[in-house]
Amino acid sequence: TFKGHTKRLILSQQKKLFIITLVCTISHVIKALHQLCWVIVAYFHLSTLNTVLQATYVYPHYLATYSASITLIIFSPRVRLLLISWRDVDEIRYRGT
Repeated sequence: TFKGHTKRLILSQQKKLFIITLVCTISHVIKALHQLCWVIVAYFHLSTLNTVLQATYVYPHYLATYSASITLIIFSPRVRLLLISWRDVDEIRYRGT
């Protein structure tokens, strides 16, 4: 039925949004913990750990920066379609979808 189909579409969309939100939240929590370590290391003047934190900075930073984009590409057919080519973007614009 139409009502059942609509309900499945909504549940599927909500599941995808939940996963995207979860991935973004976890990646930002990891980055926040890394930044908290910076504060603790600076407060206690732990130069050895400071060197380790400097060496590992890029991992939580890029994880938090690009996790939303990557999950959107994975879970959104519309985003993937828009990334295919400019020709396809023009087609979508003219069709009004």
